[in-house]
Amino acid sequence: LPMKKFIKSAVIALCVLFFILLLAPLLFKKQLVTQIKQVANQQLNATLNFDDDLSLSFIRNFPNASLGVNNLVIVGKGEFQGDTLAYIRKTRVVIDLTSLFGGKAYRIRNVSLDEPYVQLLVDSAGKANWEITLPDTAQQPETASSFKAALHRYSISDGHLVFSDTSAHFFLEARGLDHSGSGDFTSEVFDLATQSDIKALTVAYGGIPYLDDIATHIVAGLHIDLPNSKYTFRDNT
Repeated sequence: LPMKKFIKSAVIALCVLFFILLLAPLLFKKQLVTQIKQVANQQLNATLNFDDDLSLSFIRNFPNASLGVNNLVIVGKGEFQGDTLAYIRKTRVVIDLTSLFGGKAYRIRNVSLDEPYVQLLVDSAGKANWEITLPDTAQQPETASSFKAALHRYSISDGHLVFSDTSAHFFLEARGLDHSGSGDFTSEVFDLATQSDIKALTVAYGGIPYLDDIATHIVAGLHIDLPNSKYTFRDNT
């Protein structure tokens, strides 16, 4: 009899937990969206926006939590007023749920970007449009950060990348970019395995095109040594 009561109580507790996890995204989504936009735009010299129908689930990838953002866009200010730095049709982040409530590292299982458009610009004075972080005016002593994000894998699907450096007369465009990478980003020394497929790659320098809509497949291993700022390619095809 005591065992039956225990099993019954455990089942009820699990059911309650399930419904809490199911309802939590609906209860807190509006506050979460508002907070993300507000904090981001306070820290950036750019305008960040995305659709309000943010998806937050504790069930789909349990015991991982998944966060989905649609139509994320970052638009420049100042010298790059109105220029789109990035537009991502769909962003999804999967994070180990248990790491949100303890430990020193947020274990991010996967970050995926669907149909991202990224435009990296450098003007004739050498100013880059991705330098959008506002300077920290608070005078605080430098301390080692305790924050760690243990990213395991990331992927890009059908991306479009443009890099244009007016000061160096260099231009690169990659359309139809599929890319993936995996590694332990919490380590100071680690190996990053990547694979890229580009349907159309264009490279020009000094007004002379060196590659013109060339299809490319690249498998690259990168050994990263952060303390010594060393990045070594290995096993590349």
